[in-house]
Amino acid sequence: MWNFEVVEYFLAIANRWMDPDGDGEPSDGIDGWRIFRPESVPIDFAKRWVTHVKKVNAKAVIGAGPFDKETDLSYLDIQSKRQVSDLIQG
Repeated sequence: MWNFEVVEYFLAIANRWMDPDGDGEPSDGIDGWRIFRPESVPIDFAKRWVTHVKKVNAKAVIGAGPFDKETDLSYLDIQSKRQVSDLIQG
């Protein structure tokens, strides 16, 4: 069970950084996120947050790390998984 106010707060943070002037055009915001300690993020929240981030900017990059091989990164899209994999492999 999530605390609705906390979830909305994190979504608002994403909005603030990705579209600072709130005009619906994210070119003036950040282009991506790195999730530190992804094993500590509840998977249901991560999926909702990633969906929200991609609605704000479909080209946003979302990385995660450091993490173990067992860490569930299923919430990342294919492009982000490849980028994370490329970073790991050098």
